[in-house]
Amino acid sequence: EIKNQIKLYEKHIKERLKKSKFYNVLADIFKEYNLEHKEQIIFLALLKEEYALSNESSISREMNSLLSLISENDLERHKNKKLLQENAPLLNLIEYDEYLNAFGDISKSFFIIDEILQRIINFEPKQSKKIKIESVLKDQDIFELIEPSTDINDIIMPENTKELLENILKQQDKKVLERLHSWGIKSNKNIEAKIIFYGPAGTGKTMSALAMAKSMKKSVLSFDCSKILSKWVGESEQNVRKIFDTYKNIVQTCKQSPILLLNEADQFLSTRVDGSSGSDKMHNQMQNIFLEQIERFSGV
Repeated sequence: EIKNQIKLYEKHIKERLKKSKFYNVLADIFKEYNLEHKEQIIFLALLKEEYALSNESSISREMNSLLSLISENDLERHKNKKLLQENAPLLNLIEYDEYLNAFGDISKSFFIIDEILQRIINFEPKQSKKIKIESVLKDQDIFELIEPSTDINDIIMPENTKELLENILKQQDKKVLERLHSWGIKSNKNIEAKIIFYGPAGTGKTMSALAMAKSMKKSVLSFDCSKILSKWVGESEQNVRKIFDTYKNIVQTCKQSPILLLNEADQFLSTRVDGSSGSDKMHNQMQNIFLEQIERFSGV
């Protein structure tokens, strides 16, 4: 009965730790010194004694008391003695003093090494390196940040379109990712898709794109492609590259991959112009660069 209760408590603690956002210095120490579950229990018991300010001769610090925490019988207690013997991993974190007990026998009293104890008491939480997209966008005038409010379940669309979008969303599923990876279809864990929404004005192309982003729990970086065109020779081509270069910089800086929405992109995806004028050549060159950047693009 007690064993079952302990398991329930352990399960509850693990669930709470998963939801906790604080920096767990003990988890780092356990991982660094490769401590097993029983060794962790002994360490935590000694840490409790440190916080309780118990003296070094406290019975809770003795070997038998510590072994009782991780042993159900004498046989297990005998086997677990190796965890507190010389050269055991735990002895890198704790030390012991020997003293003569009331029965005239030599006992060992364990305590945590000062260096480790100070590391726990004076730890500095790791600073998050994640930078908000909003702060990065302040320094540029290319993209508009959109936080979608409607997902694809709220959008009325043709069944075949909805099925296609739902299949893309399934790439987020861990099992699907593993299967695609085993088939050699995907080489990383990121969702990759290049989607063209087409149709007359007002049919919900932009709304569908935003709904897709909402379902993926991602922000949207929107760009109006009509802003690319410039009267200066070569500047339009540079503007095309600038879209994708800026997006990559934002992804690297913020450590997240928002959806890239290119509005009014039909001017790049139209039929190539057959002509010898400078404007025709510029249009074709710009289209080549745009398609090349799209092909290299990694994301959605």
